[in-house]
Amino acid sequence: MSALAIRDPKRHEQASGQNGSQAGGGSHGVSRVIKMPHRGSVLGRDLHQHRIVQIIFPSLILFAVLGIPSRADDTDVSGLWSLKVESAQGTANPTISLRQDGQKISGVYQGRLGEAPLEGQINSRSIKFTVSLKFQDQPILVKYTGTVEGDAMQGSVEFGDAGSGRWSAKRRRD
Repeated sequence: MSALAIRDPKRHEQASGQNGSQAGGGSHGVSRVIKMPHRGSVLGRDLHQHRIVQIIFPSLILFAVLGIPSRADDTDVSGLWSLKVESAQGTANPTISLRQDGQKISGVYQGRLGEAPLEGQINSRSIKFTVSLKFQDQPILVKYTGTVEGDAMQGSVEFGDAGSGRWSAKRRRD
């Protein structure tokens, strides 16, 4: 803590009136020492952080209220994607062709289990889509969930009751 001496006129008057002379031996009156928090102290940092919060927090509220879009809200997954799907059964490399309309996505899955339509949604960078396939004449609903980062995606996949795995995808430019 830093010490700060402040001249206190009230204490000066009280001291002069009590013994007829000024306390402290001079004409400056009685000084009171007040300990102020140093900026490097815990209390000083708290006060500094409080001031920062007072400035930044209203700005964040303003951005949220005005709905200023972030770059993540501009995510467009339309196009052809090459997937790598890894599970206990091995690795597969299907492709998907996606169309995006707002947050809704649709398209076609093409892999070793055949070709099938897919449907899903995208919200900011989060993507979810499902594909209904047949494996040994049994229907299986495959659920993909993940995140989009530019021309790449990754996440987890569930093969109905048959297990789960991880997947990644890269946008094709051909």
